[in-house]
Amino acid sequence: MSRFPRILLLAALPLLASCQGERGPAGPAAESRPFITGAITCRSGQAEGTAVLQVDGPLIRPGVWINGTPLEPSYAEEVGVEYTFRDGVPLSPGDSARLEVAAPDTAWADLVMPGAFALLDPDPLDTLRLRLGQDGLAARWSRAPGADLYRLSLDLNYAVICTTEWGIIYGLYYWTILDTLASDTAIVFSAAQLFPDPEAAAGFDLSSGELTVTAQSGPSQPGQPGNVHGAGLGFVYGLTCGDTLRLEVTEE
Repeated sequence: MSRFPRILLLAALPLLASCQGERGPAGPAAESRPFITGAITCRSGQAEGTAVLQVDGPLIRPGVWINGTPLEPSYAEEVGVEYTFRDGVPLSPGDSARLEVAAPDTAWADLVMPGAFALLDPDPLDTLRLRLGQDGLAARWSRAPGADLYRLSLDLNYAVICTTEWGIIYGLYYWTILDTLASDTAIVFSAAQLFPDPEAAAGFDLSSGELTVTAQSGPSQPGQPGNVHGAGLGFVYGLTCGDTLRLEVTEE
């Protein structure tokens, strides 16, 4: 009786050996480089940079450096997923930036931050007033050296103030958000784009808004290869923030 278990075990060994590759039971271990996306950001007129990264792959908190300066995350949505680094890094528009991510092996991306630029028209020192449902918006800015394209973000919001026994509260709230990319240094938003539903926004008590232009460097066209190398893959962009134009909406 004692022979049968031994014979069965010996017969199984050739089967196990035939499935085993160089490493692991099914051949060489699969490549598992983390996929890294995000941006390094600086601002015209300032000498500090920040970074927002998403690291998909390892379930560990990565080490991150910009130009050799280590960063500690000020916010982590989930370990191994998204990190916001707001430590001041000496970084100005036009500077070279090397991002290194150790998770645990090191991946890197080399960037040149877009140069400084300015909003030319409308004047960012003024507040631009727009008539609800009637006015469009044309904007023009100077070219940022090294920029591949420009990101534009526009938002308008309206609020109705309600007075209650507990005090003043904001009632009905309505907003418009537009985000787009431009390869040129000018853009026009029509009244229909700014006010897709004027009746819904009518009768507001307060309004506010802003237009922000940001210059971007890094892979920007479909089919371009990623710029993360070493022990990682992915896309990292350089962003230089420009002026912000304040907006206000009137019903007259």
